[in-house]
Amino acid sequence: MAGFTETVRRLMAERGVSVRQLAREIHYDDGGLSKIISGQRPCPPAIARAIDDALGAGGAILAAAASSPAPPRDAERVRRAIEDSLAGGMMSPPLLDDWDAAASRYGYRTRDTASTVLLADLIGDLADLRLAIERHRSASALPRLALTASRLSGLVCLVLIRSGDRQAFRRWGRTARHAASEAGDTPGLAWAIAQEAYGYYYAAEMPAAVACARAALDAARRPCVGGALAAALEMRAHAAMGDAASARAALEAAEAIHAGLTGTDLAPSAFGYAESQLRFHVGDAFTRLGDTASARPSLARALELCPPSDFTDRTLVLLDQAECMIADGQPEAGIGHAAAAITALDGERRHGIIDGRCRVLLGALPGPARALPAVRDFRDMLDDTTGAKEIPRR
Repeated sequence: MAGFTETVRRLMAERGVSVRQLAREIHYDDGGLSKIISGQRPCPPAIARAIDDALGAGGAILAAAASSPAPPRDAERVRRAIEDSLAGGMMSPPLLDDWDAAASRYGYRTRDTASTVLLADLIGDLADLRLAIERHRSASALPRLALTASRLSGLVCLVLIRSGDRQAFRRWGRTARHAASEAGDTPGLAWAIAQEAYGYYYAAEMPAAVACARAALDAARRPCVGGALAAALEMRAHAAMGDAASARAALEAAEAIHAGLTGTDLAPSAFGYAESQLRFHVGDAFTRLGDTASARPSLARALELCPPSDFTDRTLVLLDQAECMIADGQPEAGIGHAAAAITALDGERRHGIIDGRCRVLLGALPGPARALPAVRDFRDMLDDTTGAKEIPRR
């Protein structure tokens, strides 16, 4: 039986598909995919399945990946020794640039990559980064490496928030804050604290979310992504607690900070705060307040700006629209809208905050609506953790 690398390369050649094209097709980083295909990194089952589907392999790639031998135990030690020899004890500017670029790529991948895949890649690179920090502690290299550590740790925190791991996100949030402080980067520190604030928000710990958001705003000192994220988060937390006046005050702050952002700070990345994110957060706050007339245009604008590949934000926007329908006396239409929003997501992508949001939606239904057939089907759909079950057509 042909090996994994041989099978993938043969099918790519037959179909005229490059690594970059395949990476785009399966929503994966092309550098990481190149390492997987060449055998430098093990292939996670979810990625093997995506490659198999993209190349129409009929299970051949899945089988090859499952039977691939593990790399020799000392392979990683040898690779790192080579890196050390090449570096000669110093961290050159190009290597520092590589770490910066790697963190930036991860920022974009958070929008369209499943949590388990992203987490595995992040942890692998953080292991390498730890060794780089231990071995290259010069005054010029250490602050940049510490900032990269903060950014990657903050992304781990973000992934854990999305998957609903309340204990682990706190620990990684603390690491992200400590690394940003070590780097002496106030915008980076504000961003790291804001990530942790979102964890409290999705854990329904609203007073803690507000306190953490205010700490991020205090750290920001000037308009930056972390400040914008924190102000928007404070707005949503106040809205969830029913405090309309405080929510509107935080909205004004979020709009003002967002207006001061430029360049990559407005990118659709975990390290940016695009208009699509702001409109989603504003719409979400108004939804929580029950002000559906104000929520609807913001949510509609968010959908216009949010690409289909950004499955988390896009799905949460659609679920907010569903809640608006329910609040406006259209429970069956709202549940239908919610079902359509999650039908395209497999169980892994639904897990965590999306599943939690759906269950909050079910809990918000008026008593008589809970007996609707569409509601029963939707509940069954959520209980199917494979994500394979769809709402039947009626």
